[in-house]
Amino acid sequence: MWLSSLLKRQLKNIKDFKAFSFQDFVKSTVLFPIDYFLRGGKSAYPMNISWYSTLRCNLRCSFCYLRDVLNKGDKELAFEEMKALIEQVTKHRPSFYITGGEPLIRPDLIDIVRDIKKHGMFVGINSNGTLLTKGKADALISSGLDYLIVSIDGNRETHDRVRGVKGAFDKAVNNLKYFCSRKTNTHVLINCTISKDNLGQLDSLIEIAKQTGVDELAFQHLSYLSDSEIQKLIGLNLVYHKDRMKPYRQKIVDAIVQLREKAKREGISVFFKPFLSDSQVFNWYSDDFSYNAKCFYPWRSLRLGPDGSVYPCPMILDNFGSIRASSVEEVWNSRKLVRFRKELKKRGLFPECARCCKLFV
Repeated sequence: MWLSSLLKRQLKNIKDFKAFSFQDFVKSTVLFPIDYFLRGGKSAYPMNISWYSTLRCNLRCSFCYLRDVLNKGDKELAFEEMKALIEQVTKHRPSFYITGGEPLIRPDLIDIVRDIKKHGMFVGINSNGTLLTKGKADALISSGLDYLIVSIDGNRETHDRVRGVKGAFDKAVNNLKYFCSRKTNTHVLINCTISKDNLGQLDSLIEIAKQTGVDELAFQHLSYLSDSEIQKLIGLNLVYHKDRMKPYRQKIVDAIVQLREKAKREGISVFFKPFLSDSQVFNWYSDDFSYNAKCFYPWRSLRLGPDGSVYPCPMILDNFGSIRASSVEEVWNSRKLVRFRKELKKRGLFPECARCCKLFV
């Protein structure tokens, strides 16, 4: 099951997001079994660099697992440091996924995107959309940005309540409309995180997708930990959202069925992250998530903090080195990261891994 999920996700990354080339996918497919089973925790160069470009954010989202570390004044990588990183990794051609915080807070973001594209690599941005002005939209389109993800969580009232700022919905939707009316090759999608706050509003996203002209609509299952799961944590430096969703499981399953049917009628492309069957949805939103899943993220993606720190994954913020002190190649197969991969493979998953969006179930 996990292998099928892995292949589906990677093929979608090629077809829709242009996250990497088909040649890179074939190369990774050949090398991955060797890396995972035979290299003792070492791995070929990362296919993707996921960069927390900033931990500054202009919204206060209720379910954000990073909310406790946002706006703390971390010393961010400067433009010249990012240029040096891009030059360093060019020969390996990893893709870049830029997130935050809110990436568009950075005044140099568009220049960084331009530099990545100038070096022939794929790049996408995940944004809340409120700062995507006409000028920034035109600049990003002309830069060759490969994909843009904008988060919307329901209708105006629901979205503004979940995002913690009045007017966030209108800004995001209007900015999306403009971007989609001007774009050429950028793949644009709306991402909606499923939560108890927006369960009754999920189908409104289909109409919003039609109005804005986006290419696709994605629904992301909530990443959270229950009280009982928090008790099992083994002490890794974790960021997480605490919640209890078990009472809402049937409503979520019903909502997903209705969404698929309505999307098909309306001709809107919809997918869910991760790919879950109805029974897996019940497991995902139980109080004790069972670990019938695997994680390959640390073998293929490098997670980079705003200050150049390297993390093994989106949820665990233990520092595994810094690109300010070492090259990507040195950090990628450092003793600490190799040991982490070996322990992850041995355990299957850590308790901290419950409901991470990177799991293959």
